[in-house]
Amino acid sequence: MFPQNNLIVTSIDIQSVEPVDQRTRDSLQKSVQLAIEITTNSQEAAAKHEAERLEQEAKGRLERQRITDEAEAEKSRRQLLELQVRTVQQSISTYNDK
Repeated sequence: MFPQNNLIVTSIDIQSVEPVDQRTRDSLQKSVQLAIEITTNSQEAAAKHEAERLEQEAKGRLERQRITDEAEAEKSRRQLLELQVRTVQQSISTYNDK
């Protein structure tokens, strides 16, 4: 309160604050740049880690699918061989019956 003119200050709107000392200003700017760099590096590392994790999951799924496909192919080959054996056995049986 300023009694001379009955002025009362109720609030202050500060637009910006800058250090007067150049060394302090430089140090503050360097600190802010370093903080930004650390945050950026951290985000990049997290993104890289997540991408590697997703890649490993995808490779694992592909490998499981490859194994499943090979097992199914082997099962089909076995069934084919069994049918071929039956056909040969029937042919032999038919031949022997003549």
